[in-house]
Amino acid sequence: MADGNESAFAYKDTASTRAHIGVPTGRLKSRRIAIVGLGGTGAYVLDLVARTPVAKIDLWDGDVLQQHNVFRYPGAAPIETLQATPTKVGYLAGVYQAMRRHIVPHAEMITADNAHLLRDFDYVFACVDRADARRLRAARTLQH
Repeated sequence: MADGNESAFAYKDTASTRAHIGVPTGRLKSRRIAIVGLGGTGAYVLDLVARTPVAKIDLWDGDVLQQHNVFRYPGAAPIETLQATPTKVGYLAGVYQAMRRHIVPHAEMITADNAHLLRDFDYVFACVDRADARRLRAARTLQH
């Protein structure tokens, strides 16, 4: 994870300076983010969060990347990538690691057995389409 001096970005963030938002974005530097579910919604959440200086982004999804996913993602994936059947989290981590550091893919679903792994995050984005998974996350939050 980033120390106090290392930027989360692979190259200089000139956008924050140009928009005069350096102070507010600076408040995000120590934050740890988890994104659970990397379908269409989760991919767009990642696209936005990856452009902030958060210290770490963990991605959780056990599915492989399929054609219907890339139609809902920002950008475009080459057909060769789809044919290689990477995991969603592996593919997206690779795409965004060109821009920033400390993206950690977890090619597994969050279940009752491993939901405790989300306790130490500052923010958890539950981008899942199954109501049972959303309820599980909400229940774990209330216990924290």
